[in-house]
Amino acid sequence: MQYQTEMAQLKEMIRERDERLDRLHARIADYESFPGQLSSSELSESSSNAANKSIWEAMPEEVREELDFLKQRYKELDGVVQKMMQSYIATANESLRSRESKMLEDKATDCGDLIITTAEAHSSNATQSEQGLPMIEGRSSVEAISERTISEHAQVDTAGVSTLAHLLRSVRKAEINGKLTPNIRQLLESLLIDVNRNALSAEFMDDAVNRFFANLDLALRRTLSTSEDNRRKCEELEKARAEVAEDLRTCSEELRVAQDRYAIFEAKAESLRLQLKEENRNGTMLRNEIERLTEQLQRLDTSNTGLTGIIKQQQLEIEEKANAYHKSTALLEEFRLELEKMGAYADILNEKCRQLNRDKEELRRRLGERDREMERLQKRLVDSVQECTTRANDVQKLDKRLVGLQLQNDTLRRKYDKRETFLEQMEELLKTMKVRNDALREANRLRQTKIDVILKFLGRHGIDVGEGFDVLPQNALAEEPEGEVGAEDMPQNANEPTHTSPFPYGISNVAVARLVSRLERYTSQIEMREREGSIDDIRIPSWRSISEATSSRCASESGDTHQNADDAVPNLSENRAVNSL
Repeated sequence: MQYQTEMAQLKEMIRERDERLDRLHARIADYESFPGQLSSSELSESSSNAANKSIWEAMPEEVREELDFLKQRYKELDGVVQKMMQSYIATANESLRSRESKMLEDKATDCGDLIITTAEAHSSNATQSEQGLPMIEGRSSVEAISERTISEHAQVDTAGVSTLAHLLRSVRKAEINGKLTPNIRQLLESLLIDVNRNALSAEFMDDAVNRFFANLDLALRRTLSTSEDNRRKCEELEKARAEVAEDLRTCSEELRVAQDRYAIFEAKAESLRLQLKEENRNGTMLRNEIERLTEQLQRLDTSNTGLTGIIKQQQLEIEEKANAYHKSTALLEEFRLELEKMGAYADILNEKCRQLNRDKEELRRRLGERDREMERLQKRLVDSVQECTTRANDVQKLDKRLVGLQLQNDTLRRKYDKRETFLEQMEELLKTMKVRNDALREANRLRQTKIDVILKFLGRHGIDVGEGFDVLPQNALAEEPEGEVGAEDMPQNANEPTHTSPFPYGISNVAVARLVSRLERYTSQIEMREREGSIDDIRIPSWRSISEATSSRCASESGDTHQNADDAVPNLSENRAVNSL
């Protein structure tokens, strides 16, 4: 079962890597099809060796060895390999060419919008002349000299017109060998058509030639910029393809190691089963043979004494079979030692369960301390509210005092505002602590649920955890019918063959995998709760510092008031009330 699970995971990883490789190859083909560079997957038609080479022969030697190894183990790959051996690269490349021929038009180098007819040129020239704007033409010195020579020696020639027509037909029938060729051919066609229509006018021919070179220069600039961008993208794709190839090689190595380990384990298990069956059969045969030979010896001793030699020979055979029986006994002793080792592994599991129980008690103790701290903070909050209420009443009484104590009343009011701010800070602190305690309480509940799930799982598989859970005996587990098996211990596919579990007490791999996934889900929830309740910086405001600073300031202000005023001074009880506030 574990091998099938690992194989399914490896196949899924290989499928994902293949999809990534297909996408990267498609993007590489798109980027390599920019003008001026041929696709790397195209082959030269003049190369006879490449045309006669199959896909299987074109693959690297390491990939072919890997496919041969997998073909011997999986019959589904045999048909694929045969198809690759019978398919040739030239045939596959023709389909690739036909697919890439649809992408010959490149929007970055398309010159369709650059072609301007003669009527449009005249209209644009007329518009520019009406608006008084000069017409800018980009031409080189060689072009200017050639145009001046043509304008001086322009003559009407009917043979030249027919030659232009033949030249236009030849351009249209020319073979396309690149991305930029159709655009250049389009510009040539436009130039030849304009020249053919306006062969009698040198001015129109000059304008047509100027437009041709200006459009060709713009197309070449666009092509160069696009080629540079595509080159950078191709370098990035080459790096990505190298990384994917390395990942694929790593996965292939892991798959090969897993297959070798599985083959070794299967061979060992089969040999041990056959050896045990043979030893049991030999032991039964030996016991029967010993009983039969004993009876035969008794009959031979009483009936015929001349068969002593035959009896000795039979005794030798009995000794050989007894030695074989002793060997089988030694093998059974080795199995008994293995069972004792498994019992020691069960003791280790019990010790881990006891450690989990101790951790659970520690969590309960910490939770009780947090609850007591919360109650203490609530009591402190109630006392603070009561104290603030009392002081508010005192402030209202002091407001009715004499005018000379107005400064002290203002000071007390400022002190009251500061302490109200302190209470608000304390309220915010209490809210923060409540959120943190709620998060910790939820995390502790999830930890308790996780522990209960582990204990129930161990108890259901016959392991005594000492927590009052029902323990199912081993003989009950062996005799339990299929209908009574829990949903967690059922395999995912009922048609799959059962395998011997490597875990003690007959725990299936599927049940262990489900338990692990469930525990990981609880662990993720616990981590999320702990992140919600984690507070890096908790600043607790100091009541005493605010109170002492305010009291000292009140005392200084009251001393200034006694010096500057002649009104009645409050008595000692009033001063004590003010200082207490």
